[in-house]
Amino acid sequence: MRGKVVIGVAKRAKKKNVPVTVIVGGADCGIDDAYEMGVTSIFTINRLPEDFAVSRTKSKENMEATMDNILRLMKSVNKNK
Repeated sequence: MRGKVVIGVAKRAKKKNVPVTVIVGGADCGIDDAYEMGVTSIFTINRLPEDFAVSRTKSKENMEATMDNILRLMKSVNKNK
């Protein structure tokens, strides 16, 4: 996860206690820094460690699967309220 925009948004959101969820192609070992800067959660769309040339052909399918998982999580949390 690299990007000045994501971290800029996270820093502003943190000041107002607004959660920030990030959906990325892949997350490297620096994600702890992102959490400290205000990112609440990080989800990756790539389900397997593959070269970009391979993973890009599955990006739509992988994004849909990730979004489905996130929505299922949200539904289960809201169901128990």
